[in-house]
Amino acid sequence: MPLPARYKNTIDRLAQQLPALLGENLYSCVLYGSAVRGHVVDKVSDINILIVLNESTPDAHSAIADCLEGTIYVDPFIIARRGMDRSFNVFAIKFRSIKRNYKILAGADPIKDFNVPDERVRFLAEQALRNLRLRSVNTFIHQRKNLTRYTRFLLNTYTALFTYVGEIMRLDHHDVPREYVDRIPLIQDYFKIDTTILSTLENIQANPDQVTIKMIPRLHRELFSFLNGVVGWMEKSW
Repeated sequence: MPLPARYKNTIDRLAQQLPALLGENLYSCVLYGSAVRGHVVDKVSDINILIVLNESTPDAHSAIADCLEGTIYVDPFIIARRGMDRSFNVFAIKFRSIKRNYKILAGADPIKDFNVPDERVRFLAEQALRNLRLRSVNTFIHQRKNLTRYTRFLLNTYTALFTYVGEIMRLDHHDVPREYVDRIPLIQDYFKIDTTILSTLENIQANPDQVTIKMIPRLHRELFSFLNGVVGWMEKSW
């Protein structure tokens, strides 16, 4: 799917302006996520960029803020080159996901040699899914009557679910399709759980305006049931 013009123009501008503003302090700028996978939904998807600084300083943060001011849909992930290996270890699942679909916009390639032990990925996947289950409950309790905030939670949950569940399957040497929608029947077969929420989130991602207040209790039941099923699978299998 070709990038919408506003996304392409923003990415092209970032690729030019970030090196100009940061100079030698920019070690790397990496585009990743839906803009690389070809899954951009206009006015919904974010532009995900990894910025690696030689020195992460307030002045550098100000320069990045100036560059992003007035832009839309840009979600920067900013780390320092110092301690980068530790960042890779802490955010191992995120970097494993980035490594499968990324494009260098400027500077060096910090991803190509990244590797992490499977046992570390197991721990992080379970931690993330347990945390997501907690957040699903808290968000429902506090935001069940706030359509905008609950919808935003669902949109943020969409990518996280497919990412974490996909990593679990990859640990078991399963091929995981690039397209999220193609993963749904495989996830259902692998975990032996109801995956209705995944199809629902796929539809909401394409059209967030379809969510209504009346739908929220059902969406919460579907999401919590799915997360409970995956966590239960991990408890039995790991």
